[in-house]
Amino acid sequence: MERSVKAQRDTSKNSTLATLSIQANQLLLNQPQLIELHGVDEQKLSLLGFSKEEFVYILADLRGAEVFHRIDGSKKAVLSEYRSTFLRHPKVGLAWRELIRGRFISQSPFTDAVDALLQSERDHTQSGQGLIVDSTQMNASEGRSHESASRTPVG
Repeated sequence: MERSVKAQRDTSKNSTLATLSIQANQLLLNQPQLIELHGVDEQKLSLLGFSKEEFVYILADLRGAEVFHRIDGSKKAVLSEYRSTFLRHPKVGLAWRELIRGRFISQSPFTDAVDALLQSERDHTQSGQGLIVDSTQMNASEGRSHESASRTPVG
């Protein structure tokens, strides 16, 4: 009996979390100046090369993924091919490192997975390999990374 009450409570918490996250993202999309409440002003965005709208889009996308993984409840998040590709874009990685992580999204299995992906990309770049796109990492005809083809990632 107690187990079913806990399951109902968890379902209710997760549903509320998702609803509130969607509402917050919608407010940010409609009123991007609200990001200033988090210590991110237009000047900082400009210095990093972002418009408010561009930053809010990146933030909303990553917050949605974080909520997905939080609701999933796994101790380890596995990033989808979509999410990995998105995060590999230089501007998305910059937004994550400089503006989002720790300010808009707290430490979680999702942040650990994002950090690991971005660290791996930096390691490849620093070792002189850059971002390698060849048959070992990308099957161009299928558009799927080798890693994501071997498992079924989410978010």
